[in-house]
Amino acid sequence: MNKKRIFFLQKFLLVILYQCLFVGIAIFLLKRVGAFGCFDDCFNFGAGYFLLQGKQLYSQIFFNHQPIMAYISAVVQYISQPQTLFELVKYHRIAVLLLADIFGTFLILRFGFPLFVSLAVFEATKFYIFGDRFLAEGIIVYPMIYLTILILYKLLGKIVYRWEYILAALCSWLIFWMREPFMPWSGVAFIILLALSYKQTTQRKHVIGAFIIFCLLNLIIFTVLPIREYIFN
Repeated sequence: MNKKRIFFLQKFLLVILYQCLFVGIAIFLLKRVGAFGCFDDCFNFGAGYFLLQGKQLYSQIFFNHQPIMAYISAVVQYISQPQTLFELVKYHRIAVLLLADIFGTFLILRFGFPLFVSLAVFEATKFYIFGDRFLAEGIIVYPMIYLTILILYKLLGKIVYRWEYILAALCSWLIFWMREPFMPWSGVAFIILLALSYKQTTQRKHVIGAFIIFCLLNLIIFTVLPIREYIFN
C-alpha cells in the first residue's frame, strides 16, 4: 500500500471516528436545549425574525452586535419555520451543530490527528462554556483555529495551498463581521499571513487575489448596511 493511500485511509478513519463522537455529543446537547436560559442568542433570534418581516438591520432593528449572526438566524428561521419557542431554540442549536460539524470535519481533513484530538476535547466540553449556544463566539472559533494554523505553517515552512489564501480571506471576513471584539485579531492575523506569503514570488498573485476578495467582501457589507446607524448601534 503506497503512502498516499495510507494517508487517505488515516484521514478517512479520523473523520469516521469524529462523526461517531459528534453524533453522541449532539444527542447530549439536544437533550439540554432549555439549559441556562437565554443570552445574546435570543437577541440574534429577534433580529433574524424582524429581518424576515422586511425590516432593516440597525436602522429599523436595534442590534448592538455584528450583523452576520442576525442574517444566519434569518436563514435558519426561513428554512425551519419554527412554530414554538422551543422549536426556535432547537433549530438554531441544530444549525450551530451543523456548522461545527462541517468546520470540524474540514479541519481534521486538512490538519489530521492533532486537530482530531483538539476538537474532540472542545466539542465534548463546550456545553459548559456555552459553546453550543447560537452565539458568534461558538462559531468563529473554527475559522480562528484555521487562520492561526496557516500562520504557523508559514512560519514553519510548511505547505499552504493556493486556494487557502481565498479561504483565509473568507474566514477573516466572517470573524470580522460576526463578533466585534475579534475585529482587530481577524485583520491582523490575515495581514500577517499575507505578509509572510508575499515574500515568496510564486505566491504573490494569490496573496493579492485574496486581499482583493477580502476588500470586495467588506465593500458588500458597507453597501448593504446603513453605516451611520451601524456605528450608533
